[in-house]
Amino acid sequence: MNPHPMSFAKIRIAFLVVWSAFTLFSAGACLAQAPDSAKSVTGLAQASLTTTWEAAKKVLASRGDTLLVQDESPVTIMTKPHPLDKAALLSSFTSTTKPEESGYTNGTCELAINLSEKGAEKTFVELKAKIMAYGTPNKGLMRAPAWEQVPSNGKIEREVLKAILGEAKKHK
Repeated sequence: MNPHPMSFAKIRIAFLVVWSAFTLFSAGACLAQAPDSAKSVTGLAQASLTTTWEAAKKVLASRGDTLLVQDESPVTIMTKPHPLDKAALLSSFTSTTKPEESGYTNGTCELAINLSEKGAEKTFVELKAKIMAYGTPNKGLMRAPAWEQVPSNGKIEREVLKAILGEAKKHK
C-alpha cells in the first residue's frame, strides 16, 4: 500500500509542466532565430541588357524554373518555387549541425534576378535565392513537419549566375 497516493500524480503533473515549458521555450527560440537566406550574389555580364535578359530566361528554362514575374523596368525576373530533393536541399543551405542530421526531407528554391545596364555592352546581374525546407528539424520537440526558410550557402546562386554570365557571353 502506497502511503502517499497523490505523490505519483503530483510528480507526473510537475514533469508535464516542466516538459511543456521547455518545449514552448525551445520552439520560441527556434522561431525567433528565423534565418534570412536571401543573400545576393552579383556579377557583370559582358553583353547588352537585352542579351543578358534572354540568357537569364534561357538558363532558368533549362533548369526547369517557371517564371512568375517579369518586369522590364527595371528588369526583374522572379521564379515560382522550384522543387529540391533531399540531396539538392542538403547541399544548398548552411547548417549548424551536419546537414544529413537536419531532419529536412525536401525543399524549394525561389530565385529573384535583377538586371541593370552598365554601359552599352555590360549588364549588372544580381541574384537572390530563397530556400524553404520541409521536415522536422528538431525531433526532440515532437513538432509536426513544417516548412521553414533556411539560410543559403550560396551554391545555387553561384551556379545560376555563372550559367547566365556564360550564356550572355556566348550570344554577345
